Amino acid sequence: MKKVLLTGSSGFLGKYLLKACEEFGFSSVSVGRSSANQVVCDLKREVPQIPKEEFEKVIFAAGKAHLVPKTEAEKKDFFDVNVTGLKHFLDGLLGVTVKQFVFISTVSVYGRWNGTNLVETDPLLSEEPYGKSKIEAEKMISEWGVRHHVPVIIFRIPLLAGANPPGNLGDMMKAIERNRYPRIGRGSARKSMVLAEDVAHFCLNLKGQESGIYQLTDQHHPSFYEVEMSLRKQLNKPNIIVIPAFAARLLAFMGDFLPKFPIDSLRYKKMTLDLTFDSRKAEVELGWKPRRVIDVDFLKN
Repeated sequence: MKKVLLTGSSGFLGKYLLKACEEFGFSSVSVGRSSANQVVCDLKREVPQIPKEEFEKVIFAAGKAHLVPKTEAEKKDFFDVNVTGLKHFLDGLLGVTVKQFVFISTVSVYGRWNGTNLVETDPLLSEEPYGKSKIEAEKMISEWGVRHHVPVIIFRIPLLAGANPPGNLGDMMKAIERNRYPRIGRGSARKSMVLAEDVAHFCLNLKGQESGIYQLTDQHHPSFYEVEMSLRKQLNKPNIIVIPAFAARLLAFMGDFLPKFPIDSLRYKKMTLDLTFDSRKAEVELGWKPRRVIDVDFLKN
């Protein structure tokens, strides 16, 4: 049975990757801190003791995300986990046969709050610890692949949809469940999204020689209104709260000065500006055929 070496199996995408391994007939060996992993290791502090075997794929999905750092220690932790953790993992691959390395990155590397159909060759401008640490990690794994003659494919992922989603989508879901989610104006701003299940299946379906950097989105880029309606349908929450755009701007201004206020200028921008990424490169070169997020009851998957 072909084997997959996986990090981040306890994370949101990692759980879908583990399930996909079973569905596609792969034997998985996971690396992580919890005792549920076959190789127990805190990657940011130590080099893992990985079995000296042959792995059809190595999928590195571990990483720190979904946190706005407030202290220097929290900022440093992004680099400890996302950069030092990757270095320790690569050191642990000495003597291990790797046929292909799949690295899960993020569209946050671009450092953009707005833009339409950004492509893989757009400049990496992130000044935030999350994006900057992923830029450094992408460079590290690319150079490792060249040195060791291993095909490395990097997937830059936008907002992931699935059961119990993390981050902004999870916050939106919880607010709708409590009848506290306000739509700003028409909710027309579009954001790139992708189903975690589609990404996991695609990683396992790769033939093994693919390399390069690719964005994976559902290529529909739903509006806030579309996502809200999809979530309301899945959660059976028909009530709608609408705040006019001018009122939301005023509330956002107030939130810049009031701690724990539900909206500030940054959140307002995220909810009212388009930010989309083009995944046609993956479609043309790799055969990426995603489902539209809003067409799937993803909270049940």
